[in-house]
Amino acid sequence: MGFDPKLIEAANRAEVTAILIRSGYRVLSPEADIDGGDMFLMRTSDRVMLVAQLKGRPACHDKYRGKDIHMLFPAPATAPLRRDWYLMPHDPLFDFAKGVYKPDKEFKERHWPKMTSELQGCLDKHAIRFQPKFAADTVKAEDGN
Repeated sequence: MGFDPKLIEAANRAEVTAILIRSGYRVLSPEADIDGGDMFLMRTSDRVMLVAQLKGRPACHDKYRGKDIHMLFPAPATAPLRRDWYLMPHDPLFDFAKGVYKPDKEFKERHWPKMTSELQGCLDKHAIRFQPKFAADTVKAEDGN
């Protein structure tokens, strides 16, 4: 039995929110997804506000071009919890996909179900990696688990 897509999105949102907070972002959820904004992220280091579209895997789509949106997604084909996430501006990801796959017809969208070496090279500098910063992240339970 598979999970409902809305449940998966809720779990992904909770997972990445915790990672973003530990990585120095403030995370705000808009009342409505308008023009692709699933989440608003403020980097506390420089107070820059980013608009993010949450995806379950790397993806880009023509409808997000020119809207200054960042794509936020986990590494494809990895198990949840403590996996790498990526926060990348949409337009460079779209241009990468268009350049790598050189479509014959008008290019509209691309999804990656698994990581390729080309995609990894494109994403590396946009990784948000789980970094324990709180005592609860590193403490073992008394039963050793």
